[in-house]
Amino acid sequence: MKKLIYLSLLSLPLFMTACGNKTQGTTEADSAIVDSDSVVAVGEETKNPDAVKGELGLFELQGPVKSCTLKNKWGKTTRTFDEQGMWLTHDGKPLAKVYPNGIERDEQGRILKGKMDANGNGDDYEYNADGKRKRYFFHYDGETTEELNSYDAEGKLVSVKKTIVSFDTDGEPITETYEILSTDEHGNWTKRKVLEGKVVEDTQTRTIEYYK
Repeated sequence: MKKLIYLSLLSLPLFMTACGNKTQGTTEADSAIVDSDSVVAVGEETKNPDAVKGELGLFELQGPVKSCTLKNKWGKTTRTFDEQGMWLTHDGKPLAKVYPNGIERDEQGRILKGKMDANGNGDDYEYNADGKRKRYFFHYDGETTEELNSYDAEGKLVSVKKTIVSFDTDGEPITETYEILSTDEHGNWTKRKVLEGKVVEDTQTRTIEYYK
């Protein structure tokens, strides 16, 4: 099966390098930079230093995360965040350059839609009430990949159901599950196995830097 899903920004760090030359131009303002006074971070009212804030929930992160580098079988990618948990850069690029055709945000300033070009290519994001990622859509070259996240009673991600829908397929669901091998003092996983059924497809690691 054609696993287009791994080309998404959430899983393949080399994607923008390979495809970035297809679009040119920037938005009028770098909408990746959000005025912190206008953002009410999810979990902020709890005063919990390890709460999910801003857009950290899109990447299974919580706490005062400054940067996160993910390594998987496709390579590695680094994302940075401000102190409110808002996503700033992807492999050194501000979001206005990752999504040169525009970014749509919710009333809390979190990204809902990132447009790579005028042809409909890009990403859509949905959040749960606790600020974690609920559903994600990746649109590219006539195909749409949908990811639906499932969490356990403690709010930890246990599986992602993935479906690819295109002009020549009806969509073939894939379900990934995860075995956490290690976590850090903030409760973020730093190493895990990715399984499809009983087959280990990948072992992922993360290096996370925090604000002091």
